[in-house]
Amino acid sequence: KQSEKEEAIALNKTINVTLSNGEVVGVLLGNEEELVSPNGVRFKVQWGADENGNLIIVDTKESTVTQKSIVVTVPEGVGAGELVQVEVEGQSFNVTVPENHPPGSTFNATAYVEPKTTNLSLLSDSTMVKISETEVQERVTKLHTSFAQQAGASFAKNLSLQSRKWLTNCCLVIIPIIFIVIILMLQLLLEILFLGQPTVRCPYCGPANDSFASSYCNGASSCADYFFPLSSNKQDLTNKYNAACKQVSLTCGGNGNDACFQPQLATAGQYAFCPINAGIKQPNLAYNTPKQFRSATPILYTQENKGNTFANNVANKLISSLDDFSDKLTASAKLKTQTLYTLLVTPQVGCGNVAGVDETFKSQMCGLIQAGEGTKDPCC
Repeated sequence: KQSEKEEAIALNKTINVTLSNGEVVGVLLGNEEELVSPNGVRFKVQWGADENGNLIIVDTKESTVTQKSIVVTVPEGVGAGELVQVEVEGQSFNVTVPENHPPGSTFNATAYVEPKTTNLSLLSDSTMVKISETEVQERVTKLHTSFAQQAGASFAKNLSLQSRKWLTNCCLVIIPIIFIVIILMLQLLLEILFLGQPTVRCPYCGPANDSFASSYCNGASSCADYFFPLSSNKQDLTNKYNAACKQVSLTCGGNGNDACFQPQLATAGQYAFCPINAGIKQPNLAYNTPKQFRSATPILYTQENKGNTFANNVANKLISSLDDFSDKLTASAKLKTQTLYTLLVTPQVGCGNVAGVDETFKSQMCGLIQAGEGTKDPCC
């Protein structure tokens, strides 16, 4: 019903209503406000819906009161000041007998007659068919519809209504798509003009032939050339950084390895995008030769031979001095001890009495700590 009203207002649909005085007035479909006809008759239309859901007029109520002049004869036994009941156009009125009007005399009076209600029902009392309660129940049973039929009818009605509002539905579908396209275009422009520039990326010096470098260096043939383009001025610092970056690419491993990022070569703007190394870092015991530079038949050098100059030169490059090697071993032992202590004090893992934690595991960790510290004091 509400949908029909909205459509009637949008399309200015009207229906003709015939009043009691014979006047025909056009009324907007679904309008339930009180209206005034050109002849001054006030009326109000009551609406309903038929089996197809279309609005129809159920009743028309006129609120205009007509003034009628009548002649009243005073009946026998009624005196001045008493009421006399008269009937005008099927309506009863009480009229007061004025002074000096004995029974049998007449006097003029005014009656305010309400217009008859125009009932547009299809059946009146005189033509209504009388049916039994059993027949009523049979008709109700026949008119009963299943859920599938009701759902289908509701779907067909909504489809019909929505098909009339195709422009609104098109806007509901197209506008979100337009906004998504605009956002994607803005994101692409932001990526091309700002985020895709090396000025907002930490210098990366890994090989350019892996998937990470291909994305991070925007498909450049060399990450060193992408972050540090060569200059014609040989004294330019960028050329020096380019060479250093290419040297790092031989050993850092690539694939986004932290060692490939070079914060020391970054500008102030680039440094904010560099990874931060947090926590204790285990020291390297020796230089690990990259795979591509390793020999297929390596030689194990186990003792110092002053006469073997080549072997000593190789060893000196691997370990700068025995003192340095000892320092690294000591640092590794301290790191091991700190890590084990951290495990023991962690809630629900170490010294806490939690079901499921193996006591042998705790004692083994404690033994490693005691060996590192040179003590046999209990750990927990």
